[in-house]
Amino acid sequence: MGSYYANSFVTLAATKSTGNQDSLFSTLQPKHRHARLGGRSFGKNVNIYARRALPHCYRGAADDSPLLCSAWVYQERLLAPRVLHFGSNEMIWECRESACCEFWPFKESEEYYSYGYQSPKMVYGNIKFGEPEPGRLQIAWHAMFRTYTSLDITRASDRLPALSGLALQMQQQRNDGYLAGLWRKTTLRDCLWQNDPLRTEKRPTPWRFPTWSWISVDTAVNYDGFIPLDAFAYAARPARTLSAR
Repeated sequence: MGSYYANSFVTLAATKSTGNQDSLFSTLQPKHRHARLGGRSFGKNVNIYARRALPHCYRGAADDSPLLCSAWVYQERLLAPRVLHFGSNEMIWECRESACCEFWPFKESEEYYSYGYQSPKMVYGNIKFGEPEPGRLQIAWHAMFRTYTSLDITRASDRLPALSGLALQMQQQRNDGYLAGLWRKTTLRDCLWQNDPLRTEKRPTPWRFPTWSWISVDTAVNYDGFIPLDAFAYAARPARTLSAR
């Protein structure tokens, strides 16, 4: 499934819809429709149009839309080269180099993003097509699964498949082995995940996955970001097998 989105040209997303029974399109509320105002300029009558500002969907609010709360859609959104979101009040464009909407129909710059919300697709695009350092790839993966595990998924058994496409692309970047949501060269560091303290739940039964993987719990997870990455550089060394008599 991931290859369909990764090899697409553009993906149309019914972002504001709650299910397949809803339309792709929406009707703009009357209060946000433009009105013509009379005016004069240089002695001539001119038409001036104005409207109340749209609720700006893109800078954070779009992530609360029904479609983007789905764990499956998180992967599809990042894998697709371009996505056109149909929101409740505006359309939103996302690609690996730019993000814009009807409220701000200009290419977003790094300077603009430094003041607020960043497009996950642009962040992931920089990781996939840039040449980031291994430490940055590790931090990016932790940030991705932190977001991913907070999203909704119907069947817990889908938690790994719904991330498999991203894991495959990340594997090509990291040149590393993938171990049930963790990576072979940074296994020790990756094992330091923890449950979201605000969403603590019991471990599911029956047992599904290895308990050292965040896949083994059904709640959102986080990790302790205060431990320096360099402290775990030795995790990449090959393990030795000891024999006892």
